[in-house]
Order: sequence, then structure tokens, then C-alpha cells
Amino acid sequence: MLYKENHWQRRLSEMSALGGSLVFLSIALSFALLGNIDRAMFLVSGYLLTYLIAAPLRLGFFKERPEKRQYKNLFERLDAASFPSIHAQRAVFLAVTLAGYFKNTGLTVLFLLLAGLVCYSRVALRKHHLSDVLAGSVLGAAVYYLLPVIMGLL
Repeated sequence: MLYKENHWQRRLSEMSALGGSLVFLSIALSFALLGNIDRAMFLVSGYLLTYLIAAPLRLGFFKERPEKRQYKNLFERLDAASFPSIHAQRAVFLAVTLAGYFKNTGLTVLFLLLAGLVCYSRVALRKHHLSDVLAGSVLGAAVYYLLPVIMGLL
């Protein structure tokens, strides 16, 4: 039984990693290397904006994770906070951005399914409550729609 539990935990962790910084920034770098600097900059700007939105929310409306973490400083407190899920925020922002770029129904379904798996994994791994991933998902979509307005002002 232990093998099945460990196997399942590994799969959930792999799903969760799809919303992580490494995957996100690797995709942005891929766009840059392929010559699409505008899309790469959009992704990097969205990545930064997700933190600019989530950090004050996490500090101002601190909510413990399902499995509480100890913290000794501001950065650890930020990481120990559960609301909103930054993984969900990044995954949805990335999914909507890629869907908008490729404009293909099949790929759109795939990207949204992968974002959904990230959200599911965060709850199943007891990193977040359902409300955390729902809020992160809404914020991720909002970043996609607000970013062109913000970039137009700069």
C-alpha cells in the first residue's frame, strides 16, 4: 500500500510543478529563443504581476495552509500563507495566455485541463484549500485581461 501512496503523491507533485516557476519561466524563455520577444515579455510581466497581487493579499489576509508551516520572518510568512494559491494563479494565467496565442480549441482544452490539474493537485497535496485555488484561478485570469491595459500605460 505504501508504494501506491508514494506513487500517487509523486504524480500529484508532478502535476503541481506545472504551476511552478521553472515550467512557467521555461515557456517564457522558449518564446524568447524562438524570436517572440513580445510574448516572452508578456509572460514575464504576468509572472511578476501575479506576485505583486498575491503577496499583499497573503500578508494582509493571512490564512494558514491545511498543513500549517512555521515561519520566523516576513518571507517565510509569505510562503506559509495559503490564500491565494500562486500556483493556481500562474497556471491559469499561463493556460489563458497560451490559449490566446495558439487559438486552437483542442489546445485550449488541453491548457485549461492542465491548469485544472494544477489546482486539483494543490488541494490534494494539502497545500491549499479549495477557496485558495479558486481565488488564484480568478486572479490568474484577471492578470491576463488586465496586463495589456497595464502595459499600455507604461
